[in-house]
Amino acid sequence: MYLQLVQGNDAKRVAAEQWAISMVRGKITQKYDVTQEFTDTLPWSATKTYNVRDRVIIDYVAYDPTKTYALNTCVIQAGNGYVCSTAITIPEAFTIGHWTLLGPQYSIYYTSYPPACTYQGLPNPATLANPYAPEFALIDIANGGDQRLYNEGDIVFWKGYTYAAVIGTILINESQLIQYISYANVPYLNVFPDDIVNNAQNQFWGTKTAYVVAAGTLPTNATFWTLGDNRTPEIMECVKDMTIYKLSALLNFRRAEWDDKYTSACDLLRMYANGTATLLMPLKSVPRGTRARYGGHIKSTNIY
Repeated sequence: MYLQLVQGNDAKRVAAEQWAISMVRGKITQKYDVTQEFTDTLPWSATKTYNVRDRVIIDYVAYDPTKTYALNTCVIQAGNGYVCSTAITIPEAFTIGHWTLLGPQYSIYYTSYPPACTYQGLPNPATLANPYAPEFALIDIANGGDQRLYNEGDIVFWKGYTYAAVIGTILINESQLIQYISYANVPYLNVFPDDIVNNAQNQFWGTKTAYVVAAGTLPTNATFWTLGDNRTPEIMECVKDMTIYKLSALLNFRRAEWDDKYTSACDLLRMYANGTATLLMPLKSVPRGTRARYGGHIKSTNIY
């Protein structure tokens, strides 16, 4: 069925998928940071360093007993991925002692947050249920959309670096709150760690420490890698439905059904964009002091 849908040409699938990604990106990018969502899933390499949330797949050419293999070459043997741990200079039958297991073919891994992160009772790895937990955020999407509260010493991750909180989140008391008149005027409580104005003297977040996963760190190392797919399931479903919708026009394949799925995907994305539904994805960065997105006058409990 797949070959029929793409008419035997996988380039049509690639083009349709790129179109679908562009459509999804255009509908939610004004609210959500999609840069981490739409990234390639490439085969793991023993010679490459990886950044947080990079995603890899175990998928290589099959082992050939008539060939030689250099150290760190990856192959598939009997449905599993392996990396060469002993250079094979003379062709031989597959010898398990010369290879290190990477996992079943087509397994997906993604790099975890730095083990140094302590926010929300971690150290990490992150989980599929809440992959953004250790990452700095103004709003905690996974916990009802309230503003995040940090304690002194909390270590978070932000754009390639870890930061330790110098002081905890400074709360606004009621006497200060009512001065803003409306909730729409209340600023966010936290400062971005890389804010060159509000954190210029590291008064909120300490000196940054760069973090990458070193080359050669096996994906089976649970300290640095997590088994699973860290893409947002709802977005993956929208991309899939829109891709098949695009391809279905080539053969008029169940066109009415895919028209409905395309319309449903567009409606769902519109809900994410206008805030009537929420995605477990990072929101776009906004400066400290930007107004909260809800209105109404601030109530005082001390008026008699």
